Amino acid sequence: MKILFVFYNSGSGLATHGGIALLSAIAKKEGHETKLLHFHDKLTDNDPEIYQPIVKEYNPDLIAFTSTDFEYAKINEIAKDMKKVTDCWMLLGGKSAIEIASKDIKNSPFDMFCVGEAEIPFKQLLNSIKSTPIDTTIKSMWFKSPQKGLVQNPLGENILDLNSLPFPDYSIFDMEKIIEGKSGWLNVQFSRGCIYACTYCYVTADKFNMFDKTKGENRYGMDKYLRNNSVDYAIRMMEDLCKKYPNIKVFNLDDELPISIEMQKGRKYAWWLEFCKRYKERIYDVYGVEFCANGRINLMTEEIIKAMVEAGCRECRMGFESGSFRVRKEVLDKPVTNENMK
Repeated sequence: MKILFVFYNSGSGLATHGGIALLSAIAKKEGHETKLLHFHDKLTDNDPEIYQPIVKEYNPDLIAFTSTDFEYAKINEIAKDMKKVTDCWMLLGGKSAIEIASKDIKNSPFDMFCVGEAEIPFKQLLNSIKSTPIDTTIKSMWFKSPQKGLVQNPLGENILDLNSLPFPDYSIFDMEKIIEGKSGWLNVQFSRGCIYACTYCYVTADKFNMFDKTKGENRYGMDKYLRNNSVDYAIRMMEDLCKKYPNIKVFNLDDELPISIEMQKGRKYAWWLEFCKRYKERIYDVYGVEFCANGRINLMTEEIIKAMVEAGCRECRMGFESGSFRVRKEVLDKPVTNENMK
């Protein structure tokens, strides 16, 4: 079976998409073929005369879109134009886009919607498409139905062991052009969730909307929220990327700070110290690739800073957010003290 992924990246910096890369890897592991239609002014223009022939020639069995609510108008337009040249299934992912799409379900070009974490339901959907009729009871999926309008299935299981997932498939992206366009930087991520609940952060919104059962029904549960890959998985994945793409200069760890998750599990700084040690030995000393990470002021110690510097950390980002402790505590729910900030 052939799956065409669509990534609308126009109007911003040329980038990869970790979710698409991971789902492509899952699909290939199941024996399917994948291709990416990457919209950007340096790659594919948002012009039906350009992308319709691509769709028609590839002749996919499934077109999988991802979208935020900001991108939805463009994605909706592209999907409708694609419908003119193909009758294949169309899937929309991206939590914020689902609400918009479902408000006008009769006119939506999409046949199905992934409303939760996609790894498990996406694999089930691929298996279902092979059969007739398609299984419209797959959990974490909604289906447009001529008889019922919209079949809204509850959330199912999500992946708890991130090490069980294959390495993301970056080969569907134009990696040489993307890495060059980002001056040698490449985003990677090895954790999900955050122990904090800063009011301004999208991760907090995800926590409340998808995991915290005290906020409403149809949530995964907080026991399924905080997860991270092992140090071994992280290092092996980056080794693999260094070998495949020697123009990588900096890994940008786009995580909500792995050490905070480990601290929640009672292991303090063990994960991060081990990561820094092995990063130095197997990535920085071998390939000369530095890394950049997110931090939090109240978690940084001399031991942590020293380990990061020795491992090749080029930059650590930490947000002060406000000079007022009252604002940080009462408005932002980030009660980092003035003493911490000094």
